[in-house]
Amino acid sequence: MNNLEQKPQSCQTDVIGSPNQLEPILALITHQGDLGKNEWYEVVYFFEKWCSYAGSKTFEDGEQVVKWKYAKDCI
Repeated sequence: MNNLEQKPQSCQTDVIGSPNQLEPILALITHQGDLGKNEWYEVVYFFEKWCSYAGSKTFEDGEQVVKWKYAKDCI
């Protein structure tokens, strides 16, 4: 993944080098919880802030995007 993003809070709006708005993004997401650091990949999008698709609760509890790549570039 060429683009690196760090996002300290889910409400952050000025992400340097942010992706085009509303395009699907494959993101490496991290979360520091009671049991340690968790990492996973998820398809998300950016619309003034990082957003998850319906049914996902990602970004509601301090999750951060560490790396991202346009989903269309992964196929």
